Amino acid sequence: MENLFENCYTMSKERYIGWAKNPVKKNKLKLIWIVLTFFIAMTMLQAFLSHDFLLLPFYLVLIVFCLYRCFFQNRVLFIKQYKANAVSQGKREWERIIKLSDCIHVEDGNIEVQYQWDQVKEYFENKDDFIIVFKNGSGIRLDKKGFVKGTYEEFLVFINNKIDKIITK
Repeated sequence: MENLFENCYTMSKERYIGWAKNPVKKNKLKLIWIVLTFFIAMTMLQAFLSHDFLLLPFYLVLIVFCLYRCFFQNRVLFIKQYKANAVSQGKREWERIIKLSDCIHVEDGNIEVQYQWDQVKEYFENKDDFIIVFKNGSGIRLDKKGFVKGTYEEFLVFINNKIDKIITK
């Protein structure tokens, strides 16, 4: 079938890092890591006040680890993922083209993948992107300004109708 919509944008390191700030899957354990950091800091303070200086480096390492897991892990993982993708593409930046019709066809540089609409679990939008999330937890981002065939407004009508048909099956 003819592509009804086409979305195109350049994949770059800056875009990946921007996505790390707003990942498809939120860190559900973030609050737990913050609470754990607080309790370890209190325990560290108690050890300091009781002159138990041998445990202070251990507590400090635990605090750094908790802060990393809470605030920096996504960014580090996204940078590693970007580097791996850049190596597989053979260049630092490449074009991602997403064609939408009876299926979702993604051309990510030299890699092509096709998804079916019944694999879609949910979708949502943020400031700059429209995100389609699949049942396996992966997602595809469409740049709201990147539509080269069709408009973003037309796409919203299309996807709402498409997803409603899938959900009512």
